[in-house]
Amino acid sequence: MRIEEFCHATIVVIPKDFKVPDFYKYNGSGNPRFHLVSYAMKMTMWSKDDDFLI
Repeated sequence: MRIEEFCHATIVVIPKDFKVPDFYKYNGSGNPRFHLVSYAMKMTMWSKDDDFLI
């Protein structure tokens, strides 16, 4: 089995000036949907490419 078979996002274009935003780690309390929406809002500022968002 090849490594490419394990990862569906093998070609990801990272914007040149990308800096990883600050994220809080989900600790199991609260609404997990809020956590995911927060992640998506921060990351889609950089790209709307699904592979990048992974």
